[in-house]
Amino acid sequence: MNKHRKSSRRRGAVVILFMVVLPALLILSAVAINLAYLQLSRTELMVANDLAANAAGRTLSAKQSVAAARDMAISIASSNQVAGRALALDGSSGAKQIEFGVSAQTTNSQYSKFQFDVVSSLSPKQLNAVRVNGKQENISVYFPGLLPNNSTFKTQFSSVSMQVDRDIALVFDRSGSMREFEMTWPSGVNPRSTAAYDAATTAGILRKSGSYYYYTSGQDGSTLDYFLWNNHFKLQPVALTKWQKLTSATDSLMGLLSETPNTELVSVTTYSSSAKNDLGLSVDYSVIMSNLKLQDVNGNTAIGSGMTEGVKNFATSKARPFSSKTMVVLTDGYENSGSIGAVAAAKQITTGNVTIHTITFGKNANTSLMKQVAQIGNGRFYDVDGGDAATLTAVFQDIVNNLPTILVQ
Repeated sequence: MNKHRKSSRRRGAVVILFMVVLPALLILSAVAINLAYLQLSRTELMVANDLAANAAGRTLSAKQSVAAARDMAISIASSNQVAGRALALDGSSGAKQIEFGVSAQTTNSQYSKFQFDVVSSLSPKQLNAVRVNGKQENISVYFPGLLPNNSTFKTQFSSVSMQVDRDIALVFDRSGSMREFEMTWPSGVNPRSTAAYDAATTAGILRKSGSYYYYTSGQDGSTLDYFLWNNHFKLQPVALTKWQKLTSATDSLMGLLSETPNTELVSVTTYSSSAKNDLGLSVDYSVIMSNLKLQDVNGNTAIGSGMTEGVKNFATSKARPFSSKTMVVLTDGYENSGSIGAVAAAKQITTGNVTIHTITFGKNANTSLMKQVAQIGNGRFYDVDGGDAATLTAVFQDIVNNLPTILVQ
């Protein structure tokens, strides 16, 4: 009898315990599920917001358009779900969900954090950052009433995408073919006439022995045609060698870089039969131009040697550890010299996280090789087959406008 009573009391205690503990466990589980869902929603917002900001930052750089960057942010955001609904961004200025400005490292933080400042008065090319302030409201939890205050909640998050400073290594072909110019002689003009050759003889480009003409030391067909076009026949437009066109386009490139809000350090490496570093990383673009104008343009084409010499600039004390590294390689011909090929050089260089853009300049360049080099270097390939300065300037503009971006908030 006593045993039966004790057993009944134990069963009663278990039932009471079960009735008390089970509801508590259910409530705790419901609260945990609600909190986990809210955390998931916040994580989804962070991902969508980061994607929108990064896409807007890249678009701002590439398109140089605030409107295009804003549209891109809205589009990318809407393709991502937050708490079961697409993230909607209000692009109006009053909403302050998409803001443009300038971001820079602060000097008062041991962690080198970045400070974003909204700026509405600058042109797109002077802006270097986009901030997206995303939010998702009226998020319904699975078990309403088990969290304080409300059964619906909102989550918000800010992301800043900033264009990165670059160290740029220019690697330019100064082989003899860069002294050529590609022009079509107009009808009625004979550059191989006796009168033309006699004029070139008077100018010291040719010498005459009997009825034969030959080049004086240091002269060739390129300098002869250049003289005949510009000085003897005085044809228009004025003929420029490919090197002169490259120099002109590079001058425009320096102007483009000087207008960006970022700081680009630029080095110059040139190559012909061999390669040499002409100028280390510098922000003094006038010195770069002076250096190019004094180059001796002659010899063969050692593209790979130019690349391996140019990449050394990224290992000097002037190179910045947190800047993006970009190499721009230009050639007008086929590789026929040097101790290392361009493909092998590219494979070595890319192990150091260097982006390699390649440019073929003129009708006789090896486009297939330079395409391969750009592919290895995760860069872009450009073919300026007409060899004109305006098109090359547009290529440089595209490279400048494709600044890499990072998320700094």
